[in-house]
Amino acid sequence: MKQGLASLAIAVSVAGCSLAFVHGPGDVGTPPRVYAECTDSLLWPVIDGVLGLSSLGIILNPDDTEGSGTGSNERAAQITSGVIMAAAFTASAIYGWTRVSSCQESRAAFLASAPPPQPMYYPPQPYAPQPYPQGPQPGTEGGVCMASNVCAQGLVCASNLCVRAPSGPPGGY
Repeated sequence: MKQGLASLAIAVSVAGCSLAFVHGPGDVGTPPRVYAECTDSLLWPVIDGVLGLSSLGIILNPDDTEGSGTGSNERAAQITSGVIMAAAFTASAIYGWTRVSSCQESRAAFLASAPPPQPMYYPPQPYAPQPYPQGPQPGTEGGVCMASNVCAQGLVCASNLCVRAPSGPPGGY
């Protein structure tokens, strides 16, 4: 009987990993206005499920009490504690799985309700380069001197440019 009570105490204190560690999405609205801060991992519900299935092993293992001289009362206590533990762990696993599922659905709804991305706009392309303006024709005023330093009439070649000849001596004498 003491073993059954100990099993029951352990089941009550340990059961509920999902109850303690799994958080649902809370009130985020429909469609969700914010990305839900919740548990999206099935780790704790799976742990609760495994512990629930292993608790059934207490019920299904008749060899546990053979040869120990224990009576049917002890076996009944083991079965009862196994059923209670299995029920507690299974309920916690279902509760955790439900919370994780609602978290994943809430996050998916938030992402689906987001506006589509804006198209990429490129800056306007630069204008085509303009041709360089043509300077004066060779041999004319401001143009380069032609072959043999020849310029048009009234112009002289100075530094390979055709310029007007000065009207008087330099310095005005």
